[in-house]
Amino acid sequence: MSESTGSPTWTLIFALPAAAAAAVATVNGLSQFSRSARARRTIEWINSTIDKDTDGNLRQQLFTELKTEQETRLIATYYVPWWRLLLFPVWVIVFGTLSTLAIKKGMSGKDMIKGMASIFPFTVYFAWLFIGSFRERTRICNHYRAGILREPRIPLWRMGNKLVGVALWCTIGIYLLGGGLASLIAVRYPILAVVGLSVGYIMLFSTIPYVMHYVQEWSVATKTGSKSLGNEKLSLPRFIATAFMFSDPRIDVDGEHCEYYGSYPM
Repeated sequence: MSESTGSPTWTLIFALPAAAAAAVATVNGLSQFSRSARARRTIEWINSTIDKDTDGNLRQQLFTELKTEQETRLIATYYVPWWRLLLFPVWVIVFGTLSTLAIKKGMSGKDMIKGMASIFPFTVYFAWLFIGSFRERTRICNHYRAGILREPRIPLWRMGNKLVGVALWCTIGIYLLGGGLASLIAVRYPILAVVGLSVGYIMLFSTIPYVMHYVQEWSVATKTGSKSLGNEKLSLPRFIATAFMFSDPRIDVDGEHCEYYGSYPM
């Protein structure tokens, strides 16, 4: 490119997406805090309203169900914080915006491919974290409502290689869709725009029913516990978790239990 990356134009290009991401994160965080505070106030109000000496009353039953729903939100948010569901969309928005602006400024296709390839592993990781966290939050909600929440937090690596595959598929679809959209907006690379938009759209939106089923499947698989899940020797998430000491006390290593170092965010 003819312009220096230190020029005011490029400073603006890098600053705008970062500012937008920060604004999204702030709004989302305030929204989550507001919801949690509202849930706490609702629970306090219900506790002061319910007549504990009356059973079987439809009004009391309604209050009890409402209280359970608010408790479910608080518990799910506590064990799966909101930021774990925010990193992936913010990451995609930031680099999608940067890619569009870079193409519009004249960046060559070769340089663009190199740049997107360099961040591909991070995108897969954030997609893995997003899908896994959403799956785990859904499990906590379903189990708490049913009164069978035996494990408040299950590390994501126990979801095995399948979660990696789902995250990889979604990342490729987003890359194609985002690349096509960026080319369309920048009015460059028409073939990429057509192929990327069509293939990416099909990949992502045809996968939605499967992903929703996959999310709910975790609640069923963990009803009796997670001890037997994700222990395959060829499990990539398990290997990474144990290699970086994100181990779980229920894993047996040479006949002994590992010390618990925490599963966050694995």
